[in-house]
Amino acid sequence: MSLRVLDPIASAEQLEVAEPPPGHPGQVRRIAVVDNHKANAYLLLTGMVERLERRGGYEAAGEVRKPQASVPADPERLQSLVGMSGAALAGTAD
Repeated sequence: MSLRVLDPIASAEQLEVAEPPPGHPGQVRRIAVVDNHKANAYLLLTGMVERLERRGGYEAAGEVRKPQASVPADPERLQSLVGMSGAALAGTAD
């Protein structure tokens, strides 16, 4: 019988990601957050919005927080984000 040992440390591959375009003068892009209620999801998603706000041309537009990770977000609450934002940040993996 042989034993196969796997390295538990994932590779640290870095990806180059383009920054989103800045807002046009006088035009603000509004971003909503859909929190899936997993550990640190809210912190990650709102942190991304805050970073965009610091760049200028973006602002937080609202949020939907699911009651727990295993249930879908309420469709009516999601629909409420449509009128108040141009984009929504959602989802993180375990």
